Amino acid sequence: MASVTQQIPNYKLGISELPDELKVPGQVVDLNNGIPDITKGLIKRPGSDLVKAITPASTGKWFPIYREEDEQYIGQVDSTGAVKIWRCSDGTEIPVDYASVPGSGLASYLAHTNTDEIQPLTVNETTLFTNRTKTVSMLTDSTDKSPATEYEAFIHLRTISYGKQYALDIYDPTNHSLTTYNRATAIEADEDVDTSGITSYSNDGKCEGMNRSSVRPTSTNSGTSYMNGGTGKSNLCYEMDTRCTPIPQDGSTSNAYDDSYQPQATLHFGGEGWSTNDTHDYTSVKGLETQVKVTAHVAISARANIALVRPEPTPSNNTENVSAESILAGLKTAIDSISGTGLTATICGNGLHLRRATPFAVTTPEEQLMEIITNQANDASDLPKICRHGYRVQVINSGEDQDDYYLEFKVNNIDQSPTVADYSRSGTTVTVTSTGHGLATTDTIIADFTSGGATDGWYSVASVADANTFTVTDSASGTIGSQSNGISYTPNRFGTGVWEECAASGLEIKFDKDTMPLKLTRIVPSTQYTIATSDVNTSNEQITITAHGRSTGDRVLYDNGGGTALAGLVDDTVYYVIKVDANTIKLATNAANATAGTAINLTGTGNNAQTLTYGYFAINGGANSHYANGAYRFGYPDWAERDVGDDITNPKPSFVDKKINKIFFYRNRIGLLAEENVILSRTNDFYNFWAKTAFTIANADPIDLQSSSLYPTDLFDAIEVNAGLLIFSASQQFLLSTDEAQMTPETARIQFIANYAFDERTVPFSLGVTAGWLNSTAERTRFHEIANIQRQADPQVLEQSKVVSKLFPTDCTLIAESTENSMILFGTVDANEVWGYKFYVQGQNRIQSAWFRWELPGTITWHTMMDDIYYAVIKNGSTYTLEAFDVKESTTTLDIGTSPNDYLVHLDTKKEVATGDLTYVGATNVTTFTLGAGYYSSKQLAVYCIDPGNSSGRFYDIPTTHLDKTFLASAVDTSAETITIKSHTLLTGNPVTYQEGSSAVGGLTDNTVYYVIKVDDDTIKLATSRANANAGTTINLTSQGGGTHTLEVPTVTLPGNWKYEEHPFEHTDVNTTTEILTVSGHGFSTGESVVYKEPTTTGSSAVGGLTEGTTYYVIKVDGNTIKLATNSANATAGTAINLTSTGSGTSILQKHVGVVVGYKFEFEVEFPTIYIQQASEGKVKSETRGSLVIHRVNFSFGSVGLIDTTLKRRGRDDYTQTFEALEWDSYLAGNIPITDDYIQTVPVYDRNTNLSLHLKSTHPTPATLHSLTWEGDYSNKYYRSV
Repeated sequence: MASVTQQIPNYKLGISELPDELKVPGQVVDLNNGIPDITKGLIKRPGSDLVKAITPASTGKWFPIYREEDEQYIGQVDSTGAVKIWRCSDGTEIPVDYASVPGSGLASYLAHTNTDEIQPLTVNETTLFTNRTKTVSMLTDSTDKSPATEYEAFIHLRTISYGKQYALDIYDPTNHSLTTYNRATAIEADEDVDTSGITSYSNDGKCEGMNRSSVRPTSTNSGTSYMNGGTGKSNLCYEMDTRCTPIPQDGSTSNAYDDSYQPQATLHFGGEGWSTNDTHDYTSVKGLETQVKVTAHVAISARANIALVRPEPTPSNNTENVSAESILAGLKTAIDSISGTGLTATICGNGLHLRRATPFAVTTPEEQLMEIITNQANDASDLPKICRHGYRVQVINSGEDQDDYYLEFKVNNIDQSPTVADYSRSGTTVTVTSTGHGLATTDTIIADFTSGGATDGWYSVASVADANTFTVTDSASGTIGSQSNGISYTPNRFGTGVWEECAASGLEIKFDKDTMPLKLTRIVPSTQYTIATSDVNTSNEQITITAHGRSTGDRVLYDNGGGTALAGLVDDTVYYVIKVDANTIKLATNAANATAGTAINLTGTGNNAQTLTYGYFAINGGANSHYANGAYRFGYPDWAERDVGDDITNPKPSFVDKKINKIFFYRNRIGLLAEENVILSRTNDFYNFWAKTAFTIANADPIDLQSSSLYPTDLFDAIEVNAGLLIFSASQQFLLSTDEAQMTPETARIQFIANYAFDERTVPFSLGVTAGWLNSTAERTRFHEIANIQRQADPQVLEQSKVVSKLFPTDCTLIAESTENSMILFGTVDANEVWGYKFYVQGQNRIQSAWFRWELPGTITWHTMMDDIYYAVIKNGSTYTLEAFDVKESTTTLDIGTSPNDYLVHLDTKKEVATGDLTYVGATNVTTFTLGAGYYSSKQLAVYCIDPGNSSGRFYDIPTTHLDKTFLASAVDTSAETITIKSHTLLTGNPVTYQEGSSAVGGLTDNTVYYVIKVDDDTIKLATSRANANAGTTINLTSQGGGTHTLEVPTVTLPGNWKYEEHPFEHTDVNTTTEILTVSGHGFSTGESVVYKEPTTTGSSAVGGLTEGTTYYVIKVDGNTIKLATNSANATAGTAINLTSTGSGTSILQKHVGVVVGYKFEFEVEFPTIYIQQASEGKVKSETRGSLVIHRVNFSFGSVGLIDTTLKRRGRDDYTQTFEALEWDSYLAGNIPITDDYIQTVPVYDRNTNLSLHLKSTHPTPATLHSLTWEGDYSNKYYRSV
């Protein structure tokens, strides 16, 4: 038989349910309330600090808010949408303001049935919430869409030509009827002329009637003008050239001549209504008359059922002036002269703007002369540079809709915001009251009537009464009373400007914000300054506020504090700071006066309770107030509107008409998951899910992709990994990634990568370079980890919970992760334990993968990890506490001793009892204190002195009489005046504080102290005073009340002196020359405070220079001698008190000690069966075929105070050894009752399979196991084959 010694060098691998022979060295059977730490060893977990007793709803969605290291919060959304938020550092409840969102005292968007319906996300200062049951919609009211299509057109002159008619055909697009008219194509002049009209005409061969002129008939034979809608003729234009030849008179002998006229008519423009055989009587300027006859015509058909606009042609003779102004004026005159068209024509630069209330179209038979733009244009270069402000066009680049875009004209340097004014209506006359409106008669406005019911639309100003009043004419009639701010109007403005990209007209552009995620924003605390009367200087108007921190122009709110107001100021009024210096200000009535230094004249000083508040704000519609802890405010994110494109070029995000399952942050974008789609906002523009331009796809544009699957897939969550964004459905995993350096709409890809179930009630979590998630489809929850995530290869998916698969909790939905500390905690709601997973990666290898479990001081409601502090909301009965487990041991952690010998106090729900809250009664030698709220657990409550060197009462289990008692309403017997509380352990006369349930017990008042009358071990009555309790005079209980009631047991009594650590010294050890006191083994440090207690024996006297009951400060000389100083500054400087005499007897220096109260918890390790371990090919194998007898086991401990090692052997009694670093009631002052290095030897002498080993520690001191070494004899029990 061979002697064998082996060591298990560490226990960093945690719990494994594998058979012991298959366990890896370093794994254990059970690890309760410990942490397998890769560097420290197997350590006892930290105890929890009691932050505060809180009052959340019984159910709700919890969420963390991490703003920075020293500002962390937790919150809860209850089922109605009401939200509470608590500060993690001290449990202070922070006010929440809902004034900006729907709901009475709550955010109704957040109302829910199941907690997983609410999904929060915190980014910087803002927490966003989405509700998985809300379907996103767009606003569809016409007032919420992009401006509706205005029926307008712009006629732009291409060229200015002579002898051309600038004609327009205006028609209703739904009316296809044609208007036909005749136009002359040939004319001739009658050869017969009439010269009788020529004044003093002599037919003498001088041809006085000869003439050449351009003719435009102004009237016709029918007497009406065609262009005015009649049946007459218009716009005929020809040139009459009346030539003359002198002809000798027949038979004249005096060479006399006659005039022979030859009229010739040349057609320039055939006009409208001129048909063959129509005539025009021509009279020249000299009076010569002839007739012009149409010899040919053509019939012309035009689609112009609204208006056939045929102005006079431009002159044919280039000696006459032709200008754009005259052409446009002719067009406008022609249009204005046609009645019933509804058209408004406005000359605008080198063009004419037309507008009509109903649809119309415009064409021209002379396209070479004019370009017509309606709501469409072929090219942006065709658009005018002078136009109506707000004119919108669709630019048609090609036959494809995908490259269309929209432009809106913006006139330079104008106020684009609408004017809001009052109005009323009488009949059809709408009177608008608008200060300094600047309008004139016939100006046009675009009106939006927001109240009263007048008709929205374009209006021409009918009359202007004065600078503040004008009227328009409504299409509807009736009386509308005065409407305050009932009209929003914009004057039509024409001018030079630019075309900017815009959205199509009448397009849905706004999300319905009530269906979109809400935001919760931190409001920084306000600062309130109390202004005493002595702070006010009426001679120079100055107010003294030391280190006020304000700047000139800051707004402050004055409150008189309920007293006499400071003369010159008005209560609850805002004023403006004038900074004089760092400690002095003046006040002004407005910002301008503050800048100018014009201060208010202060003629009185007010009262000592008056205040000035900077950063004041209101909560839920209340008055502006001072909130020293700040607040949180609900509001709507500034969701961007769609301001370019249409449903093809800038479509709605795919989450519209869907429910948003998750909101997340990825690569500087806000992301949303909706059904099978993942949608990312614009880069650095978190609330914008619209393209910036319809011209092209920009890198920063939103990304909107659909996951590809063989069956419908809803996406529920996402987490960033090295390869991209890992996205989860209930049964599949997808990867959003890119092959390029930047993820853009054109480079982003989404692909299926794995097929594992995911519990959508939970969230995925990071494990450094990998990710994990929970799957609750099986009997027990499973924890999967995914690694090696790549686009072009299958990932590696591991079930990390397999090693504890039968132990891991069922229905586990609570996850708290700390990537920095490589630890994840898993919990089940209303369970009293959490399971932890600890991991550590070294290079490419994970050298730790360990499971452990923690029992908590109550059932868990929710938990989170922030900055390596584990926060848990713990429930006991119907009460809740917020507790903090400091995993990283920060500088604020409650420690034993002082640096460098700091050790955690291992108690749960612990708090330090301030020295001032401890009362020591020397006569009875007891110390008492009030326990306070938060102690509702049934676990053992204990107190512990955390200062080294306290020689009495270091650790004490508080009897159960000091625990709070809860009882249901049904436990109240109103007939007997009794309350049933099983095993209450209370005594007659014990004070208790009553806390009501949902309603109070009749006869009792909430938060009131009563006194116990013990009836029996399970029954009590209550009295109003201790005297009544002793006399048996009970309170009459008239009703049972409702819910769970609590009797808080406020006073804890401890045996001995826990308030002070006493250090006696003999007066013979006082040296008045050196001022030194000899106090052997005092353990003091320079600067520590002590209280001097003079001798009490008869005939003794105090040390000269010291006063009974006075606090002094230590100057440490060495480990056995000190001096005393009057204050800490003198102690630091070494300035000692002059001791004038030694006195006589024995004096005492009392040092305040630190006392902690909390619940004990048990750190326990169950070790597996010991086997010989043999290494082979990089693996370790247990040798099970031989006979192994264990002689002894050596536990190598690190920091440890008190720990039990138990050896359990089959058929024998358990053998327990208790290691105690020091005897708790007899160690020397100044010694820490903890050792940093100890080996505990356990004698065994039994077969390995007959025994098991256990470690336990319930003491508040640390417990650390580094390694285990065993010694024994081994014998082979098998034969080797030959």
